[in-house]
This record gives sequence, structure tokens and C-alpha cells, in this order.
Amino acid sequence: MTTATDKRIPRVVTEPHGGCSSPPPLRLTRERKGLAVWSGERHLLTFSTDPRYRTHIHPLNAPGTECPMTRFRPVDHPWQYGVFVGLNKVNGLDFWCSGDAVYDPAIRGIMRLRELVDITTTSEGIGFTAVNDWIGPSGKAVLEEHQRLWIPVQMTDVQYVVDWEWTLIAREDDVEVGASAYGGLSVRLVGRGETRRHLNSEHQSGDQCAEAAARWCCVAQPVDGVGTYTRETAATFAYAGVAVFDHPSNPGFPNRWRVDGDGMINPCRALSGPWSIPRGTRTTSRYRLFVFLGLPDYSAIETAYQQWISTI
Repeated sequence: MTTATDKRIPRVVTEPHGGCSSPPPLRLTRERKGLAVWSGERHLLTFSTDPRYRTHIHPLNAPGTECPMTRFRPVDHPWQYGVFVGLNKVNGLDFWCSGDAVYDPAIRGIMRLRELVDITTTSEGIGFTAVNDWIGPSGKAVLEEHQRLWIPVQMTDVQYVVDWEWTLIAREDDVEVGASAYGGLSVRLVGRGETRRHLNSEHQSGDQCAEAAARWCCVAQPVDGVGTYTRETAATFAYAGVAVFDHPSNPGFPNRWRVDGDGMINPCRALSGPWSIPRGTRTTSRYRLFVFLGLPDYSAIETAYQQWISTI
């Protein structure tokens, strides 16, 4: 474990909440099958390293609570893991369902953690990198993946952010990713299809967000344990959400989005057509998760997005 500051990811400046003059310190604990991140005594999230699955975030807890917002392997889509990554048609192989659905074994890929590196704890935040192997049915590695997470010290009562840097490396062969309706960093929350609320940077909402190009998109759902009930707010008091920010330097920006009827959101480069990673090269995309209480607020999300891109 290092103590050097990670210079690549900026700090977040937020207004204090709950009467606190400064944000509580972050701490990282090693669990049996993952890394847990805490803000003071409050559990923010767990990054799973369970060897049975791909690496992912679950739970991602609603701000100011320890109430899980994410859904883990739901019965309708058991290949969805809260906050996770997957791709379809990678040199003809499936790394989206990745063994969690019945596919022809000849095209079934799996994604497994090789090691955790660059674990960083400083007064400014916590960071770590998962190095994953994407393995084809022959047992040969198709891609090397790096998932770099950075959680800055910040107030977490009403909102917080998590930065996710995603790198794919083609070490042995050229890699072709086919056109697809889904693939990349994805977020699936609790809740039903009829309760989902979507909003994007282009002022589109609901199903208008599906396959639209946007700088950011968000999903909000009612979360058990969140909010205070009143008769007037019975339909909306328990909402919390996540906006995914797509950085202007990312390939395909502004990317088109998978926004589906169950509420999942995913900036999907493959929606605009096939793309490739030549042998010996890599591709990197940077994202921010903006986690908030309440219904989506365009002004608050857009302000947070502009602050992020101005400092990175």
C-alpha cells in the first residue's frame, strides 16, 4: 500500500453538509472478497474481487445512508453486476454475459481478476487498480483490462463521486469489437422499469435517452431506506440516482447510450459501429459516477460535469 498522491485524478470541491466544516476521512478495508470504502464510519461502496465473477461495484450506497442503490445479478439479467464492464463481439467472443447465460461455448469469454495494484491511500482520497484478464474459450488471453478507481475525500451526505478509468490492452493480437447495442461501463440500479427516471445532457428524458449521443446520462430509482415519507411526496421521496459522465477525450465522444427498459445506462461506443485495438496498443476512457439523492436535477448534474472536465 502506497501513500503517494495520485496526480492523475483531481480532487472534488463540495460544500459542507450536515453542519460539518470538513469532509470526514476516507478509509479502505480489505474484505474477504473485495475492498470496502468508508467515509468516516459510513460505508460508501464495495469493489468486489470475488473470483466467481468479474470485478464490479456492489453495493454502491445512497449518499448519507448505507442503503444499496445497485442491483446484483438480477433475475432478468444475471450478467449485470451493479456497476460493471462488459463487451460484446470481441473478436467474435462474448464478454458481456461472460458465462452468465447459455451461449455457444465456442464464443464464451470469461473475465477474471489477475491482481490489485497501485493501492493508494492519502489525505486526498483512495485509489486502486484491478488488472483483469479477458480469456477466450481456448484459455488464451484476448485482452488485458485495467480498471482504475479513485474516490476523493469529499462530503457524502447528499452526493459523492467515483472516478473510473478504463483501459483495454491488446498484447498478443489485433482486437476487433463489433457493432452492438450495449457494451462498456454500465450501471444497474434497484427498482422496476416503470419507476426509472432518465435524464441526459441534451435535456432528453425517459426513452428519448435511448441510443442518443450525450455527454452524460443518469438513472434514478426509489431506494429502500432513503428519504422521509410524507403524503405529498409519497411517489418521489425515496429516489436516489447515478449520473455517468463521459469525458471529452474519450474515444467516440459524445458516445451514444444504452438506456433500457429496466433502467440500465451505458455509454456504448459500439452503438456507433465497430472499433478496434491494434496489437501492442491500448485504449483508455475516463468516466465519473456522480451519485446523488433525489430526482435528477439537470442544473446540479451539469454543473458537476463542467467542474470535472475543467480540472482533468
